[in-house]
Amino acid sequence: FKTIFEYFQRLAEHTINTNIVVMNLLVNLILFLPMGMAIPVLFEKKINKFWEFLLFIIFITFLVEMIQFITLSGSADIDDIILNTIGGCIGYGIVQLKFVRKLLKLDKQ
Repeated sequence: FKTIFEYFQRLAEHTINTNIVVMNLLVNLILFLPMGMAIPVLFEKKINKFWEFLLFIIFITFLVEMIQFITLSGSADIDDIILNTIGGCIGYGIVQLKFVRKLLKLDKQ
């Protein structure tokens, strides 16, 4: 959490542009939100429990960070894994809402 804590500390000290913090944190959260929504829909028969989804999304985010590290593109950071995982979990939570499941025709009538 070093980067996240540093952001909040620098925000409190007014030594960083708020847009930088918002963009970095929100982008990492929002980036995996669609995936968090898609995984339960695409793998409905295989991923039935939250912990199965959680393991899968952690694996995918770790894989993305490892690819960034190996290819020297972007920056590989544990904070990104955490934020991407949280974003994926938010997406998963959205798909679990009753009206969304009805809209996507996921609930059997």
